[in-house]
Amino acid sequence: MKGAETNRLDVKIAEGVFRLMEKFAGYGFNRSHSAAYGLLTYQTAYLKCHFPVEFFAVCSPARRQDRGSGQCIAEARSQASASLRPDVNESDADFTW
Repeated sequence: MKGAETNRLDVKIAEGVFRLMEKFAGYGFNRSHSAAYGLLTYQTAYLKCHFPVEFFAVCSPARRQDRGSGQCIAEARSQASASLRPDVNESDADFTW
């Protein structure tokens, strides 16, 4: 409220705005993130279902740093997608498609 007074703003309006911000902080942040994660989950599931080869081709390099690459390859194989093992004669230094 000191800032409102310093900037010659009506303290009652500043208090009202602060109460609205406080109320929003209780649910708005979580709700907006839930909506974003829901959309991302839907899009990921759609791509995995309708474009599995492309999905798993992108999934492997994206997860190689967190040791999830093996899991991704195992899942691709379980869904009958073609996945080749690393080959010193054929593979590049990084994942390729």
